[in-house]
Amino acid sequence: MNLVAEIGINHHGDEKYVLEYVDKLIDTKIDAITIQYRDTQFYKKYKKFILNESVYEVISAKIKSRNKLFGVAIKDSNKINFFEKINTDFYKIIEKDLENEELMERILLSNAKKIYLSTGMSSGDEIMNVLDRYKKIDKKRVILIHTTLSNKINKVNLESIRFMREKFSMNVAYGSHCEEYKSILISIGYSPESIFFYVKGNKFEKHPDQEYAIDLDFVDKLIEEVRHSQLSIGEYDKKKIFDIEPEKSVENL
Repeated sequence: MNLVAEIGINHHGDEKYVLEYVDKLIDTKIDAITIQYRDTQFYKKYKKFILNESVYEVISAKIKSRNKLFGVAIKDSNKINFFEKINTDFYKIIEKDLENEELMERILLSNAKKIYLSTGMSSGDEIMNVLDRYKKIDKKRVILIHTTLSNKINKVNLESIRFMREKFSMNVAYGSHCEEYKSILISIGYSPESIFFYVKGNKFEKHPDQEYAIDLDFVDKLIEEVRHSQLSIGEYDKKKIFDIEPEKSVENL
């Protein structure tokens, strides 16, 4: 199970700040790091979030120099060739772009090792329609992400991980948008293929993913808690385990 830290656009278009994110994250035990590349319309409206292509090249090189995976949550199909050139390991489809046929087709033809499909804005029937459209989809390469666009823990609905895995016979990852990081720990019990969570630094008072992003300084601790909690999952089996002798526990009183 990979742990994926998502910078998203929490860099505010600040080149030094985004590299600070990367430098801190590559010093943790995170498995992969993603950044977003939005569509043209978004950048026309929010010019401050634009990063030069050279910055993405540096980001990819830094991440790969530490044997971690580099991923891009992408909304602009015209930029796929660029991200192919800088050896992007995986792509993430976000928001309503499961319905963006041009983007989907170009990403499916890419060299990416894995492709993650976020389903936060899709129902089960809508997901099925997308999968029917691409009947030859490689289910070992393409992974669904369960997420909900709510930061409240009572709306996380982790049972959807199991539901989608059984309904679509595909691996399912978990993408956290919950304000309580413990939902990440609880999700381990549903055996997600990966766990995605947003991160935030402290240069700005607010970030686009402020309410549910994990503080950069807490990432190491979170990874430690996840890996420790993972030990409790065990195997799909029932075995007799005797680490504790009942009588001795009484004798020691």
